[in-house]
Amino acid sequence: MPVAKRPRKGSQIIISVPASVAKNLTKMKKVTEKTLGILGCKGCHSGFDLI
Repeated sequence: MPVAKRPRKGSQIIISVPASVAKNLTKMKKVTEKTLGILGCKGCHSGFDLI
């Protein structure tokens, strides 16, 4: 999975995952943690719209 640069606050972030990830809670937690880490805080997505 490529690592994106940190987007600006107020940005809309489109996240797309394969069905095999979407149906697996453990894999979704890893994707969510990595995505939130890129945004600057592994615990929240304040200031960003995740779609």
